[in-house]
Amino acid sequence: YSIDRTPAQAPQLRRKPSRTINMSRLGRVLEEVQDPPIRALFIYNCNPVATAPDQGRVVAALRRDSLFTVVHEQLWTDTCDWADIILPATTFLEHTDLCRSYGGYALQYLEPVIPPAGEARTNHATFGALAKVLGYDEPEFSESEEGIARKLVTDFDRLKRERILPVRRPIVFGDTFPSRG
Repeated sequence: YSIDRTPAQAPQLRRKPSRTINMSRLGRVLEEVQDPPIRALFIYNCNPVATAPDQGRVVAALRRDSLFTVVHEQLWTDTCDWADIILPATTFLEHTDLCRSYGGYALQYLEPVIPPAGEARTNHATFGALAKVLGYDEPEFSESEEGIARKLVTDFDRLKRERILPVRRPIVFGDTFPSRG
């Protein structure tokens, strides 16, 4: 897709390595990880109570008094039932986005077509506000969505103008399905 994610990942801001936790192990990890223990969880763009394996363990972990859970969501989900705070999130109609196709071969640039409903905020605005409250003042946290997209996509001006760019198809091993006989 001709995207360099490095600017969005801002590795220069990391003071130490971050943990990567596979969501398919969320219940176990929330209960067992102790170095250091997980005491806060920010959930966005997913509904782990409905999608992560071992739902009972996920719910038990989210119920822990020692875990502070924030859910940033467009509508009420099973996970919201166990959150300490729920923040309203925008839908795809209300925010700027870069979208890669599933199964197709295109990159799209989307701009909002309606204003955010009520107090809904984009992921980008929410993370920027959270960074500010936590005392981070690096310019990466106040960069606009378009500014970040411009750094990620090689031919951003063309993408913004045309809204969709075809990308080179992956290598295909054979050009037909085998016959059934």
